[in-house]
Amino acid sequence: MLKLDKELKADHIYPFSKGGLTTWDNLQLLCISCNSKKSNKLKYKKSYLFLF
Repeated sequence: MLKLDKELKADHIYPFSKGGLTTWDNLQLLCISCNSKKSNKLKYKKSYLFLF
């Protein structure tokens, strides 16, 4: 579960390593542990925090 008192990192929804672009519609904020778990997977749990 994401806690807002933790540091957040920008993450590519569609991974950069798989051709994803660094654009606002392909970025999301994840806590460091969630970002590490997601790695470069195309799909992961729907527990991301989208801030648009």
